[in-house]
Amino acid sequence: MAINQKSEMLKDVRVREAIDQSIDKKHIAEKIVSSEVVPSGYIAPKMLGYDADLVPRDRDIGYAKLLMKGSGYPINDKRLKDLSLLHTDGIMTVEIAKKIQADLRNIGMKVELVEVSYADEDKWIKELSSGKHDFYLMGYKAGIEELFTTEEATGSYDSYSLIAPLFKTDGEVNFSHYSNAQVDKLLGQLESINIALKSDRNAKLKEINRILYKDVPAVVLFYIEKL
Repeated sequence: MAINQKSEMLKDVRVREAIDQSIDKKHIAEKIVSSEVVPSGYIAPKMLGYDADLVPRDRDIGYAKLLMKGSGYPINDKRLKDLSLLHTDGIMTVEIAKKIQADLRNIGMKVELVEVSYADEDKWIKELSSGKHDFYLMGYKAGIEELFTTEEATGSYDSYSLIAPLFKTDGEVNFSHYSNAQVDKLLGQLESINIALKSDRNAKLKEINRILYKDVPAVVLFYIEKL
């Protein structure tokens, strides 16, 4: 779930962390998606940059409310009552959207669900690109060529093609409008590191993963190893 940082409120990392703390990712992963892996970072296991030391943020509504209050957005703040979440019409996607909507009520957020037919690609792209929604529910996969060539044999997939489009300042699917100079710098360095130099690439990607974990530009709800 991308968090649109064009919003003054959502620019505050405390608000984004509160959102992350409010969403029951364990329920979504295990009960809705039937995944055994609850996300613990922005890079999944078996991919370069995965960091086992990044633990999932357990749902903690009390702490989330404190974060919201500390950021100047207490639970009764009127600015929390007019938010929107864009999503497609898949059965599972709608169920996830409704769960997020219910979870965010606990920190005072009233979220309207905006549904677009999966078959209507033009409308979906138009809505995604509009920048008018506060949250965007979407799936994204790393480039198929990068994942299933030499990496498949080693069992360690390179995650650059997953991270760069989503979180580089000018990334093609950066609908969170996230921008971090250090992330951009590290991604730029990765462009000049040969894909065969896995240890070097892993170190850079792990550093990016840790920055993203701290900045919370999006809430990672679940991983799918292969589609």
